[in-house]
Amino acid sequence: MMRSRSGERNAAGAGRAWGRLAAGTLGVAGVMTMGVVAASPALAGPAQSVPGSVDGGHDHSVLVTKPDSTGYNEVYASGSNAVGQLGNNSTVNSTVFTKVRNLTRVKAVSANVHYSLALKADGTVWAWGQGNLGNGSTQSSVPVQVSGITNAVAIDAGAAHAVAVLSDGTVKAWGSNSHGQLGNGTTTASATPVTVTGLTGAATTYGAAAAGLNHSVVVLADGTVKAWGKEDMLGIGAEGYDPVTSPVSVPGLTGVAEASAKFTHTLVRLSAGTVKGWGNDWNGNLGDGTGSPDGWAPTPVNAIGLTAVQGLATGQNHSAVLRTNSGGGWEVWNMGYSFGHTPISANHSAPGGPAAIGAGSGAHTLVTHPDGSAWGRGDNSTGELGVGDTTARNTFTAVLETWSR
Repeated sequence: MMRSRSGERNAAGAGRAWGRLAAGTLGVAGVMTMGVVAASPALAGPAQSVPGSVDGGHDHSVLVTKPDSTGYNEVYASGSNAVGQLGNNSTVNSTVFTKVRNLTRVKAVSANVHYSLALKADGTVWAWGQGNLGNGSTQSSVPVQVSGITNAVAIDAGAAHAVAVLSDGTVKAWGSNSHGQLGNGTTTASATPVTVTGLTGAATTYGAAAAGLNHSVVVLADGTVKAWGKEDMLGIGAEGYDPVTSPVSVPGLTGVAEASAKFTHTLVRLSAGTVKGWGNDWNGNLGDGTGSPDGWAPTPVNAIGLTAVQGLATGQNHSAVLRTNSGGGWEVWNMGYSFGHTPISANHSAPGGPAAIGAGSGAHTLVTHPDGSAWGRGDNSTGELGVGDTTARNTFTAVLETWSR
């Protein structure tokens, strides 16, 4: 079924934050300002900069600190806390990053809407905030362990469901299942993890799993891609609303190394450093130059001019990528929202590597530098940038080292 498409919420705001870069955001009064900010050793902080180190929900952010010599590290969160998003056993918002309770030795985090996930080094998965937390509950102001998972290697938080890749290449999912996004052959929701039917051989690296609004995507070890859920979000050419309750192959994709899907569009990074995407393209989220007919790409399209890409981030109506440059450092490029339909430089770069990139599902942008400093821009209405106030920033700005323990 064909129909007209329209974009999602157009949230203004810009700012700074810490963490992995979140995708493009609007500046003050809805105008994006590209600010050039150099890395400052004086602002070097505890932020970890490997992939998966930072992410953002609708109006909160989470970040993993650098581990010490024993592997010990912690998770911090900032912003809205109305439903326990900060994991600090309260419901009071915080404009500085506050320590998430009882959560150490963490490899990666993922956030969406009003909840977050953390993958610990021991393979367990933990959740907090409001959502399907994977232990039978839907809200907690401190981390709770997702039931039955002890060997996870990759995680991703969707809007109302989540996925985890296990060390044996199988996949678990839990939460909403209205369009078959759990992949277990049904449309029945599950408050605890279920096994995705018939899926083996998933890649066991960061970015192997992606969960969107009503769909899931997994990269296989052979570089191909499987997807399931709402059929128009799967990249298989369908434009209807029917549920696809078990994994299907996304045609024409080989050599894929990473996937990202936070809401209604999906990006994949190929090992060659190029990017393809499908789904919602109303605001230019896919970077294909002119936008897809009807504002939607039912099959993968190429992001124009992107090479040497090392990381992906997708938000609600924006995308960003992390590219290496000729000087051996990295830089950020954006598409969607006021960035337009063609990828453009965000004029933010730093030497060395690695860096980390990610996107808030609202409208804030985060990036961590190899020196441990953290930067960002975007909406800051509840303090999600962790800079001590609720004023939006429209250029990349270093996060203040105001850590609340």
